[in-house]
Amino acid sequence: MPAKIEGCLDIYLELSSQYLIITYLVTVRSDLYGRADNKLLAAKEKSMGYDLHITRKEEWFEDEGAEITLDEWTDYVRSSPDMRLDGYAEAGTPNGALRIESEGLSVWTGYSGHEKDGNMAWFDYFEGNIKVKNPDDEIIKKMYQIAVALDAKVQGDECEVYGADGQSNWKELKAAGEAMRASMSKKWWQFWK
Repeated sequence: MPAKIEGCLDIYLELSSQYLIITYLVTVRSDLYGRADNKLLAAKEKSMGYDLHITRKEEWFEDEGAEITLDEWTDYVRSSPDMRLDGYAEAGTPNGALRIESEGLSVWTGYSGHEKDGNMAWFDYFEGNIKVKNPDDEIIKKMYQIAVALDAKVQGDECEVYGADGQSNWKELKAAGEAMRASMSKKWWQFWK
């Protein structure tokens, strides 16, 4: 298991450099135009977002593995009384509207923080997974319910898995990583010796 954790974190770091630029631009735009309440754009207080994924893959970012199809996702959303398939998100700016389109972009209308023109719990279909940016505990619990219905799991950017209570196995992963580091004969800065 420690090797899998190391691989997962390496790939996450590689991917995060790409997402950092995109998230930074979205956050700056959010700050400039005062749309920080919109979950799709990012939280104003954070410089980088954190995604959770509903996935069937062993690790959410893998190219190989079982995927949730767009048809499965849209069928689920259409059959759920508290979900709405929008396909786009739009926010007004001083220079016009910012519009993001995604065929599987959906809103959880049953979210207690849901506001018609503000804060919304966005669920986006992307590459065989359902992605949510910066979810709170209530949204994580909803993600778990959806994952069960789709025979999937909820996994964070750093490969932690979330349960019905909204809590992750992060402490277990951290302990395994620390054990792996402790078992290494060389310190990380001595890799060339």
